Amino acid sequence: MKLFPFYMDVTNTRFLIIGGGRVAAGKISRLTAFSDRITVVAPEAEESVLQLSDEGRLKYVRRAFLDSDLDGCDCVIAATGDRALNGRISEICRQRHIPVNSVDEPENCTFFFPAIIRKGHLTVSISTDGASPACAAWLKREIGRVIPENIDGILDIMQEVRASFPGKHPDIDQRQRAAVYRQLLTELLAAERMPGAEETERMIAEICAETGDEAEKCSGEHQ
Repeated sequence: MKLFPFYMDVTNTRFLIIGGGRVAAGKISRLTAFSDRITVVAPEAEESVLQLSDEGRLKYVRRAFLDSDLDGCDCVIAATGDRALNGRISEICRQRHIPVNSVDEPENCTFFFPAIIRKGHLTVSISTDGASPACAAWLKREIGRVIPENIDGILDIMQEVRASFPGKHPDIDQRQRAAVYRQLLTELLAAERMPGAEETERMIAEICAETGDEAEKCSGEHQ
């Protein structure tokens, strides 16, 4: 199986989770951070699933799975605890070309659920192609430790600068802009606190001056 990791807009994606036990609840809790178009079909469900249903964050159908539940679905997670049923759901999904994840059964999956780190703008996903969820969970913990607590504030600043910088500095070419962004990011990561708008502008002005000087030196050296 050749798996390509990519991020997809799931705003209008219709998710179906078949099963309401502990494992299904874990998948559901991760999905609700990205979508509210989630339907859960199961005779019984964990309290956390029922609470999400009460809050209107998903639709819970209290009964056993029917093949017709797959109609109109874009993505399916089979987490029934019954390997035979999960396998049958996976087979139907494959026939209908619906992406399916069958919990703890890599051979019945057409996609895998990654371990996810999410902090504001930042999303990091880790997968072992189903080989070792324990390893993916360990890597998640290790990577999570090195991500700064203020990463979302840093990304807010970087997003604003990338949107406004080209218009404010039309004389700076793409290569120099990239150098400015890299240096600004380095300084923000090292800062003890997040700078305000005026302080950020001063930082950018100083970086631009330094970047411009370096560019002129390189130009002079090659003349």
